[in-house]
Amino acid sequence: MASDSQSSSYWHILSVLGTAIVSVLGTVYFMRRGPPGIPSSPNLAIGLLTDTIGYLPHIMLLFGVIADAVTQDGVYSIASLIGLLSIFVNWAMSFFWTAVGDIVTSLRELVSNSGSFEQSGPSNPIRDAAALRRAQQRTMAGGGKPGDFSGNYDGCDVQGFSALHSKYAPQTLVVTATIFSYYLFDLISNRGWAHAGTPFAVFLVLFLAQVGVIGECSVEELGRWSKAAVAAVEGIFFGGTSYAIVQAYFPKWLPSSAIPVLPRVSSDELKPGANGTLVDSSGNPYVCMPNGQCLPDLSSADARKNFADMAAENLGTGKPATPADCPASGAPRT
Repeated sequence: MASDSQSSSYWHILSVLGTAIVSVLGTVYFMRRGPPGIPSSPNLAIGLLTDTIGYLPHIMLLFGVIADAVTQDGVYSIASLIGLLSIFVNWAMSFFWTAVGDIVTSLRELVSNSGSFEQSGPSNPIRDAAALRRAQQRTMAGGGKPGDFSGNYDGCDVQGFSALHSKYAPQTLVVTATIFSYYLFDLISNRGWAHAGTPFAVFLVLFLAQVGVIGECSVEELGRWSKAAVAAVEGIFFGGTSYAIVQAYFPKWLPSSAIPVLPRVSSDELKPGANGTLVDSSGNPYVCMPNGQCLPDLSSADARKNFADMAAENLGTGKPATPADCPASGAPRT
């Protein structure tokens, strides 16, 4: 039954991401289709895919609030709030990267003037020509620009927050990296790598795709992949720090607390056992509700032990749950 529980967790995570993607596909489809009677774009499929990837940070920021409004778990809105705060952190970090750049530039000038690595002089034609070619290549490189997405949007800044633009790391990449990092740190710590593998792969695919479709975002500064690396570093740092704070003070509000640690079963998956009870293939007893949902029957000591061992296999520690192990998070959800 442990594999059934892991499969249930996988489907829970994939359904979360799938719902978000399907929702935005439908929305963007009607946006691009336009008013009735006006022909749709010939590149509709490409436009849908580009818009979905380009607007991914907006999806993730809104998803947490909508998910909590439906499930009333109260765990996903925190991730959206952390993603929103990362926009401000990214803007503040731009001053740090500027200082780092000034220090590096000063060191290079110092070395250049000392003649340690290259001759000093007002100009170096070979170096200047190489720099010009790199700038032209960045300008001609692929990626989105205003008009490629729905509306005048290049995919660099979260719409409405352009005043907090950073020339070192696009806001959209930072938001994606931050929210995914928060989820991944939680899953790895509290559910183990087995449950984090699929979300990690999804993150890599979506993040790299987002890097490919957004605009150049301040061509005069870093290149596309350098800015992506800076955004990933900032996102992992802020997402990991946020997870550590929530884990330390509010562990019951982590997303992993909303993922079932026991398999969800229906009456069709059970068979009659002794004393009129319903049991699974391993003999574990369940009580079925009128709506068809079945819950573990914990009335006996053997059942409590079996279900505790089953839950431990799906938690990060791999040890049976005891009151001393979880003083703040409460009983696991089934």
